[in-house]
Amino acid sequence: MKSEAIARHQQIGACSNLPGTRGLSESTKELIGYAGQLLVVDHPQTLRQLHYAIFSRGEIDYTNDKPSYARLSRATTTARRAYREWQLAGEVGQEPAVSIPPTWMVDGCAQRDVTEDLHDQ
Repeated sequence: MKSEAIARHQQIGACSNLPGTRGLSESTKELIGYAGQLLVVDHPQTLRQLHYAIFSRGEIDYTNDKPSYARLSRATTTARRAYREWQLAGEVGQEPAVSIPPTWMVDGCAQRDVTEDLHDQ
């Protein structure tokens, strides 16, 4: 399963005219594909963790600055929405090539559920 997902994410940068990717630049497709490769192996991650993982590996053109972080945020949001649209459509056909399962990313600022603490008392 993981090897299939890695292979799918490796092919994203090489694909053109993918369904649901109208308007995405090749560099955005490459970024989504690379992020997907990292997330297949290690998920969930926060956006910040993913940002530093991509930058520290130095395998694609990506810098450690606010514009790159914002670009990654937009790209992963687009990829998660594409995956969610596919899910809501009944997972008909093949999973969108430029997509990331929403559960593979977490909000690092999310607060604990207060009701959990109340039940422990």
